Amino acid sequence: MLAKIVTTLDVVSRGRAVLGIGAAWNESEHAGYGFEFPPIGRREDRLEEALTIARAMFTEERPSFEGTYYRIDRALNRPRPIRPGGPKILVGGGGEKRTLKFAARFADITKLVRGPPGSRGQAASAGPALRSRRSRSSRDSAHGRGSADARRCRARQGRRSRRDT
Repeated sequence: MLAKIVTTLDVVSRGRAVLGIGAAWNESEHAGYGFEFPPIGRREDRLEEALTIARAMFTEERPSFEGTYYRIDRALNRPRPIRPGGPKILVGGGGEKRTLKFAARFADITKLVRGPPGSRGQAASAGPALRSRRSRSSRDSAHGRGSADARRCRARQGRRSRRDT
């Protein structure tokens, strides 16, 4: 249903919608809305299925998908998205393993966040890893766009390196 909602937003915004999605991190927010907050592995599994469905709904006429958590059967997505390929997909997260895999496979935009204090450089080091994963996937490594957060982190690290020499 999320893909249908984003498609409708894409139509009313004349092609400016972006689907921003991640594996969730805020446990108290889930509790406040009465949603289960499963372990990160299951949240990432759900994210992968949701991304698979969204991309199919944006690009295929009547897609079907059967996953562990979600399924669609010849789902109708009318009106069609404005842009060929559908709304842009932004994948956000902080993990270098699965987040980057999902970003390489599905994302037009990637929002890589830094981890807890003391883990500087996570977003900056993810750029080369994402390009590498994209080159191994069917998507062009120039296809996606990194986040401003990652660019700012790289710029800060560059200033730090020059200062330290």
